[in-house]
Amino acid sequence: FEAWDNEGAGTIAESNEDIASPRTWAKTEPKLVELAAASKKEGAAPFGVFLHLFEPHSRWIGHAEYDFGKGDSPRERHINNYDSEIAYVDAYVGKVIDKLQELGIYDDTVVILTSDHGEAFQDHGKFFHGTNLYDEVIKVPLLIRVPGWKHRRVKGPVSLIDVPSTFLDLMGMSVPQDFEGESLVTAMLGKAPVPDRPIFSELLPYTNWKEHHKVVIHGNLKYIRVLTAGTQELYDLSKDPGEQKDLSRDEGSKEDLKKMRAKLDAWMSGG
Repeated sequence: FEAWDNEGAGTIAESNEDIASPRTWAKTEPKLVELAAASKKEGAAPFGVFLHLFEPHSRWIGHAEYDFGKGDSPRERHINNYDSEIAYVDAYVGKVIDKLQELGIYDDTVVILTSDHGEAFQDHGKFFHGTNLYDEVIKVPLLIRVPGWKHRRVKGPVSLIDVPSTFLDLMGMSVPQDFEGESLVTAMLGKAPVPDRPIFSELLPYTNWKEHHKVVIHGNLKYIRVLTAGTQELYDLSKDPGEQKDLSRDEGSKEDLKKMRAKLDAWMSGG
């Protein structure tokens, strides 16, 4: 990036109570005006903007203009406030789209919308994120809008590390060899399925949570290993998307377990 503006960001504790999108948008809007004007000059290079809208992270705060109710339990209250946060941020995404259209550059702009993690609502006994790697936490939205392309939903597991490679490919730029992700452009165009390879995720120990988890997903299978506890789990996501039936001790899943263990071991050893 040529410029980075993180002014106004607080500590983790401060950010939990913060409503940052209005301040972020107040800085973003004039920057889009500036960049759009510059991009229309003869010989101008394209520009890129990374915008982080923070609200749904935590603590979940209900917004009066997006009221989903109080809920009859802590779980329902958290879900309703989380939905309110998402709706609130979605309105700011709408402001970005509206501004791009107003500036006359929307039809020349690639828009990528994604997130770093989801949230747990006692699906596996816990709230929030950062304590496990079940799909409610690691399965995130990825929407890529390319001007002139037909919309389609691409099925199959991909990774956030694929986003930079995809973006560079869309821009007609070469992808550095040390990038671990793969371009999803051919899959987005419907010319090929998503790349057939294992997808990995990791939860590292940190100050308030000392556990170390690793995950590999390949096809319909998902293997979880908790290194700090010495435990493992295996799920078939096609039959059990909620990850409620651990197959790691099932006699009929021995070969699948062995195969997925090997994939994770190879990744951990750098293979």
